[in-house]
Amino acid sequence: DVDFQSIIAINLKTGDRTFIAGAHAGGTGPSLSGASGLAIDQNSNQLYALTYNQIVAIDLTYQQRSVFASMSVGGGVDVGSPESLVIEQASGTAASLLLATRGYGSLVRLDLASGERTNVSYDFGNVGTGPPIQAPGDVALDTRTTSNGHSAFVIQGVGGANLLSVDLTNGNRTKL
Repeated sequence: DVDFQSIIAINLKTGDRTFIAGAHAGGTGPSLSGASGLAIDQNSNQLYALTYNQIVAIDLTYQQRSVFASMSVGGGVDVGSPESLVIEQASGTAASLLLATRGYGSLVRLDLASGERTNVSYDFGNVGTGPPIQAPGDVALDTRTTSNGHSAFVIQGVGGANLLSVDLTNGNRTKL
């Protein structure tokens, strides 16, 4: 919710709403202004939110917020206008986030333990082959058994939305 700079949980059965983080929920840390995407690590009770050119980590137990990744926080490639993110592991303990970036048209892996960022697929950085990632709108894991947990889907908003499959091992991109 951009107006209140807060994250709100909605009970899907009752419709009841609860402030989780931000201006109306208590806790301290960076603003959630402009938040556009969320990913939750249920094992560590951490929520990750995209806010402009950074990713904010939110401890859901204590409602404390901190910058997890930005141009000046964390190592590796720039987060360049983050657009969408997802926890990379479909089950078990989460070790990384996948981030689609609009600014660079890339898919980036963020190590949750170290904050280190690496390109998984990036046309201009010669990571993977196939059509470039342009104006990504969202990223989702490909959980089909045929992908064996090594692929993600990226929907693009260029030239009438199209869908890419990205091999998370070698970065190769295929238009679906």
